[in-house]
Amino acid sequence: MGERHRWSGPSYFDGTPKTFGDGLELAPAVQALREAVHRLRELVPRPPGDPAEELLDALSRLAAIEKAVASERVLLLAEANYRGATWQQMAQACRVRRQSLHKRYADRVLRVIGICSDANPEKPLRLIMELYPNTFNHLVALGLVNPEPSTADGRHRLAFRRHTHAIAVARQQNVPETESDKSRDDPRRHPTQG
Repeated sequence: MGERHRWSGPSYFDGTPKTFGDGLELAPAVQALREAVHRLRELVPRPPGDPAEELLDALSRLAAIEKAVASERVLLLAEANYRGATWQQMAQACRVRRQSLHKRYADRVLRVIGICSDANPEKPLRLIMELYPNTFNHLVALGLVNPEPSTADGRHRLAFRRHTHAIAVARQQNVPETESDKSRDDPRRHPTQG
């Protein structure tokens, strides 16, 4: 895919500008979204291609962000509803009709409230499975989690067994050092007693 014409509009290749040009500033949400698309490229680097291929890659990253936003919306709706917000109030905050919001999210919101209200130690994995099924499937494929059928209170459900050894090995091999890890090991932060 080659570049046929010169693009004269705001471009993905401009980085993350705060304007569309002529000093017209982008809304903060648009700025944050553009920054997120670029940041995701840093987190999941790919070799540069021709401009059209890079734009297709950016569209793929945007689709991933849209899925994450939808999952985060479910989590926010569940907590807001649990804390007393009505569907009408949540619909106003989302700038949609109550019926539309309820029809689209009610089942997932109720499932998330149920998961979060449970004292089950599997809560984090159940939330990941509900909100981020691709991430959950990836954890299973890596052998870090093993879903096993079980029966509790006469109900069939999945129990999750964590493979703690595999998780520890994966952390040592794959997890980049975070800023908090770096600061924890910083000798300036913990001066030696002398």
